Formats: sequence, structure tokens, C-alpha cells
Amino acid sequence: MATLLEIRALPSNPGWGAFVGQIESACVKKAAAIITSASPGDGAKEWAKSTLAGPQSVANQIVFAVIGLVDNAFENAPVSAILGADEADITTYVSTAVDKLYGV
Repeated sequence: MATLLEIRALPSNPGWGAFVGQIESACVKKAAAIITSASPGDGAKEWAKSTLAGPQSVANQIVFAVIGLVDNAFENAPVSAILGADEADITTYVSTAVDKLYGV
């Protein structure tokens, strides 16, 4: 399982850039889903617009929330499981994090 220090050190891991890139892409997908939904709330629309204008910034804001969800889902996942989470899982965790953090 990843220790607190290992989680804190993740940004220096060689797999970090790819992991954050996946989160960024999942944020864009979530934003597109919000924009095309029947009646998104004002907060949801603002989050989606902000995300599409700067997905890297948004990904950096929620990356540790996603790590927490991955860690919980895999019962204290090791670093390799966190950074190796598959696309479907990352998409789900990003969607959950956005819903919980931004009330989307």
C-alpha cells in the first residue's frame, strides 16, 4: 500500500505525467458531458467552461482527490496501482471527484 510519504512523492514519479494527462482527458470528457446534458446547473456550466479553457489547471486541482478515490477503491493501493489505474477507472474517479468537489 502507498504510504503517505509515497503519495506525497508521486509528482516526482516517472509515471506522473501520463497519470495527470489521463485525468486531464477525463476532465474534458466530463465537461463535454455537462455541456451536452439537458439542463446543467450554473455551477456545472461554469466548471465545464473553466475546464475546457484550461484542462491542465483543473486536472492539477483534482489529481489528489482522484488518488484518494483510487487508493480507497483498491484498498490502500500501492503506487504502481495508483499510477497504473486504467482509463475506465480514472474516468469514473474523475467524474466522482468532480461531482463531490464541485456539486456537479
